[in-house]
Amino acid sequence: MIRLLGVNRSGAEYACIQGYGFFDGPTDRHSIRVMKSWHINAVRVPLNEDCWLAINGVKPEFGGTSYQQAIENFVGRLNRAGLYVILDLHVAAPVARRRSGSSRCPTPTTRRTSGAR
Repeated sequence: MIRLLGVNRSGAEYACIQGYGFFDGPTDRHSIRVMKSWHINAVRVPLNEDCWLAINGVKPEFGGTSYQQAIENFVGRLNRAGLYVILDLHVAAPVARRRSGSSRCPTPTTRRTSGAR
């Protein structure tokens, strides 16, 4: 059994959609060494579907293969440092609707019928 003790490395779910990069802050080896000094063994990396697919107005330099490569490179650095990575499709929406933040889960509806069952 593996016990995951980790951190959330936010930024990849919103920096690209806001048009200023892939991450909000450094993702280099030094930043990973700092995270490891906290005695973690896992890092959660939230993702943005619009950025992954380069849709809904994402700047080309921050979407699609560029975004995917940035994520892959970061995950590689984390893995080489001995860390587990949890990739989380954190921001997703219907194709024609741009998402820049988390969405709430849909509330289930109960269908009421009249009469006996």
